[in-house]
Formats: sequence, C-alpha cells, structure tokens
Amino acid sequence: MVDKKTHLCAVGIHLDVANRLWRSAMDKSVFQTAINHPHWLVLRAIIELGDGCTLTQVSTFLHSEISTCSRAIVFLEKNELITRQAVGEDMRAKSLFATDLGHAIHHEIDISAEKVRKKLLADITPEQLATFLHVLDSIKDKAARIIEQPLFISGNESLSDNNKNEDHENKKSVGSSR
Repeated sequence: MVDKKTHLCAVGIHLDVANRLWRSAMDKSVFQTAINHPHWLVLRAIIELGDGCTLTQVSTFLHSEISTCSRAIVFLEKNELITRQAVGEDMRAKSLFATDLGHAIHHEIDISAEKVRKKLLADITPEQLATFLHVLDSIKDKAARIIEQPLFISGNESLSDNNKNEDHENKKSVGSSR
C-alpha cells in the first residue's frame, strides 16, 4: 500500500494546495489595501533586484508572464509606488524604480506578512525549514530546466525533431511525385 503523503503523484497536489492556502492566509491577513498579491510580488521583485531593473528581469525573477508583470507595473506606476524611466535612446526600454511610497508600502506589508509567516511556520524547526527550502529550490531549478527544453511528444523525440522528420518525409514524397 502506498502512503498517500509520500506518493510522488501527490507532491504536485500538496504543493498547489499549500500554495493556495498560504496565499489565502496572506490575502486575508495582509492585503487589505488596493495592492494585491501579483502587485506585491512585482513591487518586491523591483526592490530585490534594485533600482534600474527592467520588466524582463522582473518577469524572469518571478518566473511569470511578461503580460502579468506589465499589468502590475502599470498599477504600481499609477499608484505612485514605482516610476519608469527610459533607458538611453530606446524609448521602449524602461528602467523601474521604487518610489519612497513604494518602499514604505513594501515595508508595511512585509511587517504584516512576517507575522503571518511566523504563525504558519510556528511548529516547524529551523532544520525542517532549511530542508524544506532546499527541496523547494531543487524542484524550482529542475522545473525551470524542463521548461527551457524543447517540447517532447514521446520517447526521446522532441517536437522540433518530429517536425524536422515530417519536413524531410514531405520533401521526399514531393520529390518522388515529380
């Protein structure tokens, strides 16, 4: 009999449920302002990456879609939590800067979030937390590598390899029908 808590198929479900419950606890306790979780993540990323970071850097840092980050940046700028400044001659490229208000909101939310984190992690030892974070880092690294690989259909053949084979077969059949 397989232990439901350690079965590999259940890992993804447990990660997803834990993430949703964590976010719900944070939303209920922390995000009582107009700023929501995606806005907070982008603001935090801008502060962590440092003044002058770009949308692409924020998106990469968060492993999030550029469009999601872009919408959050528009909100943060409208609410004067960040500013965007053109980079050199290219008016399309913008550097992002947290404003004093952005830093203040970040600090305020971080204090509230820390209280919730302490409640959620109260019965977990520092050693357990270190191990858990190590495991999560390993999963994130491996998932990022898988995402960067070509799409696989079956076996060891990638979608791009399959398309090459189909193109080659099509050229052979076109050539033989002439």
